[in-house]
Amino acid sequence: MYSSFFDTAVAELFVNTYIPRIQELLTEGIDCKQVLSIKEYDYYDIKTEIWSMDGQDDIEVMSAYSKKGDYLGNPKTAKMLVEKFGIKEFEKTQDDHCVCSIGLNPDKNMYSGWSHRAICGFTIGDMIFEGNFGDDKTPYKKHGSVKIENLQQAKQSAINFAEYVS
Repeated sequence: MYSSFFDTAVAELFVNTYIPRIQELLTEGIDCKQVLSIKEYDYYDIKTEIWSMDGQDDIEVMSAYSKKGDYLGNPKTAKMLVEKFGIKEFEKTQDDHCVCSIGLNPDKNMYSGWSHRAICGFTIGDMIFEGNFGDDKTPYKKHGSVKIENLQQAKQSAINFAEYVS
């Protein structure tokens, strides 16, 4: 598909303005009117869609979704989560959320939590993340008083971290 400089600039403006607020916006009148195409990858899908927003012109958007159909973000973010962090399984922190913000790297038995501001992975031997623990110099993996002993605790740390940086 051909896109001009203007089209690219408008798309970037949309991503920079709306994506950080996607959880709020998806419950405030953004609807997917039409799926134009789907490109399947091993761990996520990229959909080109027409989004309709209350009081605005429709806009064409490329978005990444988990294999369960939950929103991940833009394609660049999904690619980074898989290629850089090894995340292969994506999850929402709560069922009523619209956006995945935790995921599992099964090769490292590591759960990561993220937002548009930060990402951190947690595994056995790290500390269960507590946002009010330590100071600015304390690494996030040591932000806690209890050592992670199993994958469920690593997942809880990822949830805690994702909520902390959201």
